[in-house]
Amino acid sequence: LRGQIEQLTAEIEQLSKENQFLKDENYVIQKQVEAEKEKVAEMVVVNTDLTKQIAVGSRIFLKGLDVKPLRDAVFGDYKTTDKISKLDKIDVSYQLANNDLAEKGSKMLYFQVVKPTKSVLTNSAAGSGLASFDGGEKQYTVKKSINFQNKNESGSFSIPKTEGMTAGQYTVNVFSDEHKMGSAEFTLK
Repeated sequence: LRGQIEQLTAEIEQLSKENQFLKDENYVIQKQVEAEKEKVAEMVVVNTDLTKQIAVGSRIFLKGLDVKPLRDAVFGDYKTTDKISKLDKIDVSYQLANNDLAEKGSKMLYFQVVKPTKSVLTNSAAGSGLASFDGGEKQYTVKKSINFQNKNESGSFSIPKTEGMTAGQYTVNVFSDEHKMGSAEFTLK
């Protein structure tokens, strides 16, 4: 009986040592798993940041924006004016910058003419409406569909004088892909 007790005691000690070894090994593995989870979480953050940077870098940008208030001179010829009483239309010309990261193809540009009262000039003949840009649903004056081919595309259009236009400073904002590309200002007396 004593021999069996000693044998069982020895087995218990051996099993206790093996159990402690397994506990230690399990602890080390758990720490390694936690470290790997932290690395994965860090990589997800870095990947998200890089995705955002790529999204910003792949936007299309304005190279130039020119806005001219015009009056009808003679025989369809137009001249620049700064007087609201003589205004017939607003000419808007734009040029897009090259961007090798930007995806080629159809893009939508939204032009927003902000009046001196800070409200947006709307003109049903020009196709005014609502779109999502600059962090929310906003009104635009004109939208233009372009075929972006990364070749310094340019374009121009006119906005006819609209009821409700008053003297003061006007701002023309340009948006695409939900971000503001640029703006220009003009003043009417």
